[in-house]
Amino acid sequence: MWFAFGTLKLIRSNMDFNDLKMYTGQVERIWTDISKNVKGRASDILLFKIQGLEQEVGIYHSTKAHYDFYLERIHPTDKVAIYFDEQGGKTFEGYNLHVYRLEKDGQILLDKERINKTDRKVGLVLYGVGLLFSIAPIWFYRKKMRK
Repeated sequence: MWFAFGTLKLIRSNMDFNDLKMYTGQVERIWTDISKNVKGRASDILLFKIQGLEQEVGIYHSTKAHYDFYLERIHPTDKVAIYFDEQGGKTFEGYNLHVYRLEKDGQILLDKERINKTDRKVGLVLYGVGLLFSIAPIWFYRKKMRK
């Protein structure tokens, strides 16, 4: 299981602009909402409704304070460019949180490289945990058999 999640994170960390859909449009609405994960825990997310884009896209950060950065810089009627994974999974509410890059007036507000770096680190940690859980039972079994 750990290897599977690690593999998914490592694959996601190699996203290239060719793998992403780019969309430019006017922001109709920007807001924070609460989304529930598979364990039922609630998390704050930042959402965008962009004119002409059928789905609502969003950003997830570990703390709500990070969203103030975007809320101060992006307002309804502003024109933004987003790069997102159209095939990425959606939340239970239907939001696509796989936004890799966000630009406004040529300024990069969310950088794909930073997201890729984070996903790569998480993937490697998950691989390490998987390796630990794979080797530990064998080591304990061998230690017990030697006694």
